[in-house]
Amino acid sequence: SRGGSRRNRLIRPTMAEAAPPPPPVPEPALDAEAMAARKAIWDQVFKETPGRISKQLSVDERTEAQKLDDPNLIYGEVDFDVVAQILNIIRSDYGPLFPGGTFIDVGSGVGKAVVAASLAHPFTKCVGFEVLEKLSTKAGEILTKFTGEVRDAMDAAIPRPEVLLNKGDAVGEGGMASLVSEEQTVIFAVSTCFDDKFMQAIVEQSAGFPPDSFLVTFTKQCPDLKTWKTMMAVPIVCPWSDGEGVTVFIHKKNPAPEPSVPYPDEVVQPPPAP
Repeated sequence: SRGGSRRNRLIRPTMAEAAPPPPPVPEPALDAEAMAARKAIWDQVFKETPGRISKQLSVDERTEAQKLDDPNLIYGEVDFDVVAQILNIIRSDYGPLFPGGTFIDVGSGVGKAVVAASLAHPFTKCVGFEVLEKLSTKAGEILTKFTGEVRDAMDAAIPRPEVLLNKGDAVGEGGMASLVSEEQTVIFAVSTCFDDKFMQAIVEQSAGFPPDSFLVTFTKQCPDLKTWKTMMAVPIVCPWSDGEGVTVFIHKKNPAPEPSVPYPDEVVQPPPAP
């Protein structure tokens, strides 16, 4: 009957509200076996582009542009071991470092650090910025190889983030500040030869990234230690350091300060009790 139908409608149970998604799980450090497998892939990608070739491309273009002595353009690359070691230190000692987020390389050369990061951690996106045309062109050729035939043959357990190697200035228009999001970010700068002005530009362009993001610099500490706390200074051997350890600074972005509560000019005391 109509009444019965109404009664049925009244007692019909409501749909349960959707359960909230589970909290993200921090990414553990890579073990030796995983490191070796991913390093082998990196070696395959760059076997035809040793450091001497990349460095010569940089020297040729800087010479042609009469910028051979520009400290911000001096070439200094890293390999898979350097990037993976730094990410393992972050995950083990200064994390959590969650899956997702963005890896940004300031001065990415032919893309060696960016490709290494994409293999070593499940970022959502790994992005490099390089201003020199010759290096950027070579990076594009390498990226085509990596995202094609090499990735097709990779084990399914190895992450496959989006990889972008951009021709442009990391601290200029369309640079790293365009990648600001609410997700944790790792900013990577082989800054041994960077001048103070460029270091300050990195700080300014990183202002919008969220707390608990990381800034990794080489030789030179971040100039803004109020915003970025130095978690560790560790010597790491780089391909260009002749077996000597280069000091790598790992910084973590502090939480935003709580807004201050203004006090009234005068506090009115309640009248005494009768």
